[in-house]
Amino acid sequence: MSELPREILEEEEQEEQDVAILDDASAGMLMHRIKDANEEYDRMESWYKVQLKRMKEKRDATIAWAKGCLRSYFDLVPKKATKTQQSYQMMSGKLVLKQPGPEFDVNDDVVIPWLKANGLEQYIKTKETVNWVELKKVVKVAGTGVSTEDGEIVPGITVTEREPEFNAIPN
Repeated sequence: MSELPREILEEEEQEEQDVAILDDASAGMLMHRIKDANEEYDRMESWYKVQLKRMKEKRDATIAWAKGCLRSYFDLVPKKATKTQQSYQMMSGKLVLKQPGPEFDVNDDVVIPWLKANGLEQYIKTKETVNWVELKKVVKVAGTGVSTEDGEIVPGITVTEREPEFNAIPN
């Protein structure tokens, strides 16, 4: 298990204490702390993204090289074959060469009219969904559900109240 850098451990040991804010100047100091924390996070996130990208590239190159070597070996050994793949079982794992099926590019704008013209509508999907954007304009909250203008409760809709969210946005 790797140890955290001393700098990070020291920061974790420091506890944030409640501060009485009595004026804009003291509030401004906390806004600066938020801004500084966001900037530090962004800086560290950028650094870690670069490191992660390098590690991924190194991993991918190693795997590509190893698979290339194993593919050459695979061509030399007796394989178990099925209709869609060939395989070779080893003590340390299994080498598999799969024959993929064909790829289909279906153009709905062309196929759907053809299906309708040939009486094959059963192969056309129709999905009904609630148009919530329009429905919410004509209903109102009624307890934990919603009702229409005449008071009828609409089944299948549950209302869950949420807590307000406070945020401080530094410049």
